Amino acid sequence: MDYYGNGSSNAAWTVIFDIQAGRLDDGTISQSRNAWMAQNNFLILVSDSQPGGSPVDVAKGRVRLNQVSRDYRANIISTDQEKTGIPYNFPRP
Repeated sequence: MDYYGNGSSNAAWTVIFDIQAGRLDDGTISQSRNAWMAQNNFLILVSDSQPGGSPVDVAKGRVRLNQVSRDYRANIISTDQEKTGIPYNFPRP
């Protein structure tokens, strides 16, 4: 099933959602809507500006990135703390 809802595979474009992690955390964007997007193969980019807090805690930041990937099915996670050592490659949970 795709985002047309009819199994069609003739889509000429891809849907990408860039979502702020805080909007998912506080329920502004529901888990069911996010799950639907993931189930329908939308590319989900989640932005979390400070996953490691301030001051930066690298271990805490990496735990947060894993949590965002797992709970919000993020394909890509963006952060403003890219020079801290937090961003890294990991298998999607």
